Amino acid sequence: MLTAAVMLSYQTAGKAVRDAVFLSNFPAAKLPTMVITAALLSVALGLVFGKWLERRGPGHAVPRAFLLSGVLQLIEWVFYDAHPQIIAPLIYLHIVGLGAILLSGFWSFASEQLNPREAKQTFGRIAGMGTLGGIAGGLLAERTGAFFGTSAVLGQLSISHFVCALVLFRAARIPGVVNPKQKEEAVSALETFSRIPYLAGLAVLILLGTSNAAVIDYLFKSQAAETIGKGPALLRFFALFHTASAVITFIFQAFLSRLSFEKLGLTKTVGSLPAITGAGSLVALAFPFFPVTAFTRVMELVVRGSIFRSGYELFYIPIPAREK
Repeated sequence: MLTAAVMLSYQTAGKAVRDAVFLSNFPAAKLPTMVITAALLSVALGLVFGKWLERRGPGHAVPRAFLLSGVLQLIEWVFYDAHPQIIAPLIYLHIVGLGAILLSGFWSFASEQLNPREAKQTFGRIAGMGTLGGIAGGLLAERTGAFFGTSAVLGQLSISHFVCALVLFRAARIPGVVNPKQKEEAVSALETFSRIPYLAGLAVLILLGTSNAAVIDYLFKSQAAETIGKGPALLRFFALFHTASAVITFIFQAFLSRLSFEKLGLTKTVGSLPAITGAGSLVALAFPFFPVTAFTRVMELVVRGSIFRSGYELFYIPIPAREK
């Protein structure tokens, strides 16, 4: 749970510094290109990381991936002030491309240590602890940016992933973690999709949901840069925005997650994300103002980070480790 808290602390602070750094050095019109490039990088890294997980297992791959991320973030911190036009896009690609892989890797690490019953009892608490970490990370990023400037937050991010790596290295030695040498030979992705058809539906759900989120996110960021300006002020706004989102996410996680599973079931709980974001997008289309766009973005972040995430990960628990 400590890893979840530190990891989500990184996520919240990372989103703030990623957007503030990029929009302080480039116009908002460059964002779509950056988002597409980061998405392609994420896909490529996902394929590489998947092979790594397949061969060595999460206990080996995930801690080392966090360590690598911490080193890269440290390098970016050292060189940002001297070369902001070069480092800013690299920071964006790092946090988007590698951040998504690390988040997924953490849940793979956790799921291989728990049976389905334990996962249902534990994943909600892990997500809740992660949300608390996100709140702390956002507040710390806002204060760090206010006192020491935008680039100092990169040091905070580096330390966060070093801590995650250390904790996971220790956890990987705990008895009960799957030993990849004991696994059967992994099967191909196509075989897994053909044998477990609902995975294709999940893939489509993620594709459509991510596409919708990307459009909302672009509108939100471009309007924020136009309204607030650049530099530390923009960093502080994004930090407070993501912190507020984390607070609301924690409330949802604490009071609605279990209720949602009991009243709606797993499928409808996961389906709440496209339903809410679709409705919010229609409202934002009718009233294209910054507060409306910001509210729509908040709801997308909150639902995705709370009840959707807790429910979505449960779909993978029954899948054999060799196929994950």
